[in-house]
Amino acid sequence: MKRKRRLGLAILLSIVVSLTAAPPVAASQNEEAPFSLESQRFCGSFDLTVSPGKVKKIGEARIVEAGDGISVSLWHTPSMAEVDIGLVDSDNVFYYFHVTESVMPYNVIIVPKRDRYTLAIRNSSPYQVDAGGFVEECRDIAK
Repeated sequence: MKRKRRLGLAILLSIVVSLTAAPPVAASQNEEAPFSLESQRFCGSFDLTVSPGKVKKIGEARIVEAGDGISVSLWHTPSMAEVDIGLVDSDNVFYYFHVTESVMPYNVIIVPKRDRYTLAIRNSSPYQVDAGGFVEECRDIAK
């Protein structure tokens, strides 16, 4: 039982550390995705195309409390493309994970402050990227 608890804490710590490895940056060259997540919380799936060098916002902005987490999984093609997936706040700051593999299992973004956030994907490669995945909001994950 202790071993499982320690493993769980180690996984949570690695998620938090991986978030801090990707500094927030300004989101620019936005595109809007014709997609709507379910309810007032982040919960649902997405499937879209992102042009080279563009940021595509997914759905509408939602209020998220400080310390809450947004769990995101992602797949994309072509496999050699590099994308960033994360949240854009009301000041247009992008909190993201840099994805170099064609599949990213669930990772959690811990929200640093109460604000309105929009899920977004940035295509930093010279290729058009098809992407999809799932998103779910987790309450009070960092508290």
